[in-house]
Parts: sequence; C-alpha cells; structure tokens
Amino acid sequence: MSEGQQAKTIPRLCLLVFEQYTLGKRPGYDAFLETLRDLGHVDGRSIIIDYLSAEERNERFPTVAAECLRRKADVIATTTTPAALAAKKLLARSRSS
Repeated sequence: MSEGQQAKTIPRLCLLVFEQYTLGKRPGYDAFLETLRDLGHVDGRSIIIDYLSAEERNERFPTVAAECLRRKADVIATTTTPAALAAKKLLARSRSS
C-alpha cells in the first residue's frame, strides 16, 4: 500500500434475530443471505456478518442491539419489530450523546 492510501475496511452487518439462527433452517434468512451473495458480498471476504440472537426473549433486544454498536456495525438488519425498535432507540440515543 502506498503512502496516503487507506486500508479498505470490510463492512460489518449485524443480523438481529429472535430465535437462534441456524444456516439452512430459516428460508427467509437464507434468501436474504443468498441475495447478498448474488450482489457479491461473501461473509468473511467482502462483508462480515454477525448473527445475534435474543434467544427467544424480546426483552434481550436492547442488549443485543448494544452489542451491534460495540462491534461498530455498518448495517443492522432485524427480523422482528421489537428488534427494529430496540435498534432504533439505541441509535437515536447514541447520536444524541
């Protein structure tokens, strides 16, 4: 890398799910991930995907969303309204501080 060039960072996607995610067991998630692959995003190469589960407890979403911020996620994708609301609230709070 020449002087002045910056290292290219790989974007991080946090996928917040209600139940434990298992590859090949959730058609909706797998279709989402397949679409990412079709767009050229390969987990571990051109994107990092963190699968974070609330372990079937909606009250865990604020904690799980906070983990996304700690990991410096570029994108947070959710599968439920409680997950989306928790992420939205946390992001709003982090931007105002």
